[in-house]
Amino acid sequence: MRGYPFAAALAAALLIAGAGAAPAQDFGPIQVRTTELAPGVHLLQGAGGNVLACAGDGKLLLIDADYEQMADKLLAATAALAAGPVALVVATHWHFDHVGGFAALADAGAVLAAHASVRDWMAAPQHLDVLDHDVPASPPSALPGICVGDTLTLRWGDETVGLRHVAGHTGGDLVAHLHRADVVHAGDLFFNCGYPYIDTAHGGSIDGMIRGVEYVLSLCGPATRIVPGHGPLASPDELRVYLGILEEYRRIVAAEKAAGRSLEEVVAARPAAALDEQWGRAMFPPEAFIEMIWLSTP
Repeated sequence: MRGYPFAAALAAALLIAGAGAAPAQDFGPIQVRTTELAPGVHLLQGAGGNVLACAGDGKLLLIDADYEQMADKLLAATAALAAGPVALVVATHWHFDHVGGFAALADAGAVLAAHASVRDWMAAPQHLDVLDHDVPASPPSALPGICVGDTLTLRWGDETVGLRHVAGHTGGDLVAHLHRADVVHAGDLFFNCGYPYIDTAHGGSIDGMIRGVEYVLSLCGPATRIVPGHGPLASPDELRVYLGILEEYRRIVAAEKAAGRSLEEVVAARPAAALDEQWGRAMFPPEAFIEMIWLSTP
């Protein structure tokens, strides 16, 4: 089951301009919106994955880097913070809507970091399952120079930033926890706008997504702000609702698969139609989400 007809929101979130047979995204009208979350900590929202900026000692740390086509706007937005140049950029994972700005940021003097698997995937052409979408190799200048293992702690000015490897959306996800600001960037473990994409070709799985969300919740107090990979800023309660949806859909699809039904039969039966009414209208359609779960469950 391949080649789903994407809604406009899906195309905007995932299809890089000029790649493959997909229509080019028009990035021209899209601006970067800046929201202060705490002193020196800002959420930057453009066309791709949400970006978190943390100021310290006259320089900026970024978590994620949007699309390549948004790089100039992202650099302008960081300059407007008047907190110094971008010195370090950490990717939550390898997808182009999160690392597209890497080359431009490196050219501007930033050091690039990601989980160890990310550099390998970015350095060679890749294929995204379910979407049937080819991703070209990134240029050498865009490849991370710092490869993170299981954990890394950064002291950034007055802020302590904990990075933790969690294999869920991909096999190379990093969760970033800003302790002082009480902010967590969950990357694409959390789509706060619809069903998520699970990159089953690169180590992602529904069970990993569930474990990853559980880990994010373990970092949260009642007032923690959670930056999702896509969608608006969220509370722990909103993330718990999302976790329940992942768990319920996983239970439904696994039961249908264990009963011997084919993928096509499960998709046609619409086994979670009530959830689909709210969560299947933006980003990934239920058909694609079912296939992702199907591919990543026994």
